[in-house]
Amino acid sequence: MRARAKLWGVLTALVMLVVLALWTRPVPTDSAFVTYDYARNVAAGQGLVFNPGDTPTEDYTSLLWVWVCSAMFAAGWDVPAVAPYVSLILGALCVFLLFDLLRLRAEREVQWMAPLLLFASSAPLVMISMTGTDASLFSLLLLGCTWSLDRMARRPSPVLVALLALAAVLSIICRFEGVVVAAAAVMLLPRLVPARTRGRRQVLAAAGVITVVAVAYHGWRVATFGTLVPDIVALQAGVNAGVFERLRPYDTVPFGLLYLVVALLAAVGFRLGERSTGERFALSVALLLGVLYLFIEDPTPGLANHAALLPLAIVPWPYAFRALAGQPNPERPQRVAHVLLMSAVLLIGIGLAADNRVTIQRFQESHRETLRPLGEWLAGWRPGLTLALDRPGALSYYANGRTLDLRDRSRLGSPQRDRALALRELAPDVVLLAADGQTKNVYDPGAEQFQPVLVQSYYLVAAVRMTWSHDRSIIVRMRKDIRPPEDARDTFPHGIGVPFFGYKPDAPE
Repeated sequence: MRARAKLWGVLTALVMLVVLALWTRPVPTDSAFVTYDYARNVAAGQGLVFNPGDTPTEDYTSLLWVWVCSAMFAAGWDVPAVAPYVSLILGALCVFLLFDLLRLRAEREVQWMAPLLLFASSAPLVMISMTGTDASLFSLLLLGCTWSLDRMARRPSPVLVALLALAAVLSIICRFEGVVVAAAAVMLLPRLVPARTRGRRQVLAAAGVITVVAVAYHGWRVATFGTLVPDIVALQAGVNAGVFERLRPYDTVPFGLLYLVVALLAAVGFRLGERSTGERFALSVALLLGVLYLFIEDPTPGLANHAALLPLAIVPWPYAFRALAGQPNPERPQRVAHVLLMSAVLLIGIGLAADNRVTIQRFQESHRETLRPLGEWLAGWRPGLTLALDRPGALSYYANGRTLDLRDRSRLGSPQRDRALALRELAPDVVLLAADGQTKNVYDPGAEQFQPVLVQSYYLVAAVRMTWSHDRSIIVRMRKDIRPPEDARDTFPHGIGVPFFGYKPDAPE
């Protein structure tokens, strides 16, 4: 394979990713800002807490990413501005690793270049590369495990064993589901080196290290947080959640189907490929995690998990091109290659529908015109305030006060699982609840439990319209014993909000 073709192919893929990412611009998701709150507290020596002084909680998506962001805070960086570009660098490294995996299976340039360019320009990769979350880091670790296993199957070496162990260990620390990744790696490692050979002891030692770290880390988790399942998973997962419950998110098909298609694509890949150790690992992880993610609500469709599994599922693509070129594997029917390619095209098509730029522009507009200005106004009006809300993220980050999360099963701000009782006990200065409209102020069903406390102790301040999802608004209320500043109406960030300042109880809704 010509060196010049490889160079131009990789450069083209990287340029496509960078251009599309810069065109998309940073995507401000609430999950990223929750992580930034944890990282800010870690950098300040407060520990793994969302509110300084609280007991440790695990509402972040990735401990490893919290550490990375805390290092940025310690360096004095503007983390919300810098983190998306760190994610972009990690996304570019994903392109490099996938290139090497694909080219080893290809006989001609087109067989690796076409899937590589498709991956580099795909909406899932572009979007996660600009969210400032751990998604591209987790994707890189999955590809790192695949690449190490694939290389070891060809020529084992102590360096590759160490790289695999490192990638598997970091995946455990990165995500709760990293235990699936580690288990797959440990099961496949002994198959790489025959018994009674020089490298057998190294392989078994690596498998032992991965196992010990997995057990020790999750033991530490349970001892520190007191829960077997992380808080973030408990909030987002449950029976009939994900694809089955959210049938009309963002006016697109159910985004849980993204993971179902990934799982089907991985299953087809088992029929098509040569089943090397690297492929077995990649397709097994894509299949298992694709099914797992079906039952976990992804508040930002396709951004967190979809792109991490996509490159694993398309590792066997060069075999499909061989079959379509009239060189099928006699043990694999040629029609399987057609099914694989059609499934992949469907996968990419759904990703484009779910991660379209219009949706991202709504996130950006809501962040720019509503969440950040409102949070900064609250921080300037009453430094160190206490607020309660049902969507912690950018708003709570910029308000920079103590936060009570009003979502069910949350422990942020109060260990009391009865959120209405926690609201009454904590008596926050400001309550911000999502509503389904701006004029009718019809609350989401889950907020009805707070109505008695709100009517008794709070008055209406403003209805701030959001643009990220249909006609969603944020209803802002202050405690009745708090008088707003005289210039509150003038300094309030009007933007797309309507201020109703008045020292009076709520009108009937």
